[in-house]
Amino acid sequence: MGAAERSAADGAAGGADRRPDRARIRVVDSISWLGRFLSAVAAATYNFRFFRGKDIVDLERLVAVRPELDRAYVRRWIVEMMGEDDDRTRRWDDIVARFGPG
Repeated sequence: MGAAERSAADGAAGGADRRPDRARIRVVDSISWLGRFLSAVAAATYNFRFFRGKDIVDLERLVAVRPELDRAYVRRWIVEMMGEDDDRTRRWDDIVARFGPG
């Protein structure tokens, strides 16, 4: 697969800290195939809405393999969507503590 390019054309969820470049990525390969996918940040916040076992496993893997993931940004969105005292917020903190870099 070719280089990933961030796309500012697609917006993130609303809010004061809106960062459109974090919502989706564009991927173009060597034969000019273009695909759009949720970014790692968008996938993390989206998966937490459902709080299913398979989503938790995906998030653990995501945090483990993507040390550059802006974990604080993801947490802000989880808190904004679910609240500071929600189980999902505490679970995110646990995932980051267990699987995040050093």
